[in-house]
Amino acid sequence: MYVHWGWYYSLPGLAMWIVLAVLLVVPKHNRTFHAWLILVLPLSVSALALLTRPLFSVRTVELDGVEVFACAFAGAWAGVWLLGPWLSHGGRVRVSALTLVAMFAFGVVGYVGYFGFWVSDELLLPLFLSWTVCSVALVAAMALIGWSCRKICGLPQLLLWPVVWLPLVCLSCVGIGLAIVFVIEQDTDVLSEPSRVLIPLAAISTSLACGLYVFNLPVMLLSALNPCYEQRFRSRYCPSAESQRTPAVPPPVVQNHTDNPFGF
Repeated sequence: MYVHWGWYYSLPGLAMWIVLAVLLVVPKHNRTFHAWLILVLPLSVSALALLTRPLFSVRTVELDGVEVFACAFAGAWAGVWLLGPWLSHGGRVRVSALTLVAMFAFGVVGYVGYFGFWVSDELLLPLFLSWTVCSVALVAAMALIGWSCRKICGLPQLLLWPVVWLPLVCLSCVGIGLAIVFVIEQDTDVLSEPSRVLIPLAAISTSLACGLYVFNLPVMLLSALNPCYEQRFRSRYCPSAESQRTPAVPPPVVQNHTDNPFGF
């Protein structure tokens, strides 16, 4: 099977790769082979997008949009993990808030890289809503997974807990997203036809949960098997397990050489 590829196909995503390259080289905590393994996520998504192109005889705007969104989102999620210790201060709520801020910052980089500074409501609003739903769902699910793991963050826990939390989080996020869409469109007929809401809600949330599970699988494997990302996952989402791994240093014993039992 041959894939027609031109060198200029990668130019729109160059901005995101430049940012990732800076994050790989400049921070001292990323100058290791273990930290560079996170690149398997954007590289695998880009390779999948390239290999699936021959399956579609006709390219559509919607298909190109999904490909662009997936590649940009993979680069953003990899960049979040490269930020590492800088997003690990505070509790899960603060860490999740900082992670969302970073995701939106990477989203701006991806948007400018692919679309420049051209702004259109027909393009920006769907992209912003989709990016928000996916980012919030993934970040919230990670926080809940870390809370559920508590002191045990092994491979079984990191593979099974997402099965529990991703569908619930995606259902909530997609429901809020659809409600926003209906409010913007001022569609009041959905109140008399619940099937217009329930069927898309079930289909979209299920698809999103399955997609995010597969998408986040490399990160979960690295968090369970790689010492670098195991430490980053524990410090960000499972601080109780991190404290268990670090032995407590006993306080120094002050020697009192006086014979006076009262110390004076």
